Amino acid sequence: MRGMVINLERRSDRKRQFLAWNADHGIDFTFVPAVEGKSLAKDSLVQDGLLVAGPHFYPDGAIGNALSHHALWRQCAKSDQPMLVFEDDACLRKDFLRIAEGALAVAGTDWDIFFFGYNTDAAIAVITPEALFGVIVFDDNAKKKPGYFEKFAKAAPETPPPSVFKAARAWGTLGYMITPEGAARLLAACFPLSSENAILLHVEERTVPPKALDGMINLALQKGLVSAKCCFPPIVCGPNDDSDVTPAGS
Repeated sequence: MRGMVINLERRSDRKRQFLAWNADHGIDFTFVPAVEGKSLAKDSLVQDGLLVAGPHFYPDGAIGNALSHHALWRQCAKSDQPMLVFEDDACLRKDFLRIAEGALAVAGTDWDIFFFGYNTDAAIAVITPEALFGVIVFDDNAKKKPGYFEKFAKAAPETPPPSVFKAARAWGTLGYMITPEGAARLLAACFPLSSENAILLHVEERTVPPKALDGMINLALQKGLVSAKCCFPPIVCGPNDDSDVTPAGS
């Protein structure tokens, strides 16, 4: 299996860490240069239909991150094969390949994007086969302990496999697979980047505007424009380091 890894060329430290965690997992990783958001001409992005002309809440880093995924989605949409995508702070379980193939085998074909991992500092929402809507909240303090990710990357093959659910909301674009048809739908649903419509946070009974690509994906899921599935627990984990995406203090 081949995996595309988005990595800012100036962040060779994150590339080294990614390989330290995942190099022996049996996946052929290809590193793709990420878009540097602060170097982008916003007027050109508006003209190209990538960014809304009006007010929005997207910092430069979030725009660059979104366009990095956008480039891969365009590539996938023109192909005849699904694409596996990771960000450079993703840590994969040692048995990722076996578990992922098994999860995809039972997931069916009614999905555009399959989340193998997601941010655990925010709640995800899933729909059971019995049409029950559930919100899963994590306590991710364990990830702050020294050696957590090294241990996660060496998870024993006998670890029970995760369950597969229809995803109603998942934060982050840490590790996922898209189909060519799904990539086309995601491109149409998520661009131009906009903060005009709000994402409903079930149970919390409040809404938030999209501020990054994952917000646009969640908005598309909410509107029924795309379909997603995810595995629980995740088989891709990360420190949720958004320092290259969101300015400090925001």
